[in-house]
Amino acid sequence: MLLIPLGVWAQTTREVNQPQFGKQVITVASDEVITFKDPKGDTDYTGQTSENAQSLTVFQPKEAGMSVQITFESMNMGGSNSYYSFANVYSGDPDADNTFSWATKTEEVSNSYSASLLPSGEILRAYPNEKGTTYTNETYTSAAADGSLTKQLSEVFNLDASNGTITYALADEVDSNVKAEVSIDTDGNLVITGTEEESFNVVVKATQGGHTEYISLPVTVTVPDDITRLMANPDVDGFYDLNGRRLQRPQPGVNILRMKNGTTMKVTLK
Repeated sequence: MLLIPLGVWAQTTREVNQPQFGKQVITVASDEVITFKDPKGDTDYTGQTSENAQSLTVFQPKEAGMSVQITFESMNMGGSNSYYSFANVYSGDPDADNTFSWATKTEEVSNSYSASLLPSGEILRAYPNEKGTTYTNETYTSAAADGSLTKQLSEVFNLDASNGTITYALADEVDSNVKAEVSIDTDGNLVITGTEEESFNVVVKATQGGHTEYISLPVTVTVPDDITRLMANPDVDGFYDLNGRRLQRPQPGVNILRMKNGTTMKVTLK
């Protein structure tokens, strides 16, 4: 994953590995990109107990007023039924007072899941133990005729509904420059409605039994062309040229649209 202070172009690069045990704090300058890897770097894990790890890396901006941006190019949560592999991404330092008890050797790392194995805090994303699952950038794109997008939030959070009611809400106000309408419906769907091309982030929180998780979702709204809009129109029964021949899809120029109610109309497409 890459970490870049927001609003600047990175000029220098360096590599940082997650420690096997304990906490480390990395200061990120506004002119650099950091390539971040797990404790073994480019070496694969083999499932040995000697590879057990429990640790925290805190990335903080060097310059006041800056923020750190993180992009997971790829994350594979290996794990197994015997040994768990999971990770949290936090906003801020969840161990700011340095009181969390970190393991210092492999035998101190539990082989059973417990929330206490990682510090509590404002969690932006929790990655569960899912063997063989590789996570990459999570971008949601709308190409519907009306520019709308619906995303079931239960698919992106790791809470178990059997443990109590889950409520979803927007954690932050959407940027005032965003033209799309953003809401969460009663079924727990994130609903985006827009007719102009734009990209933005939506921060959503899920709360269950006093526990809250946060996820920042990148959203891209695209504006379909006229042909795509017509293809998506549920009221259209078929497309024809001026000679009455049925078309697989509308073509540039004059098209005859036969509607499901039996009417027809001419449409000129560029």
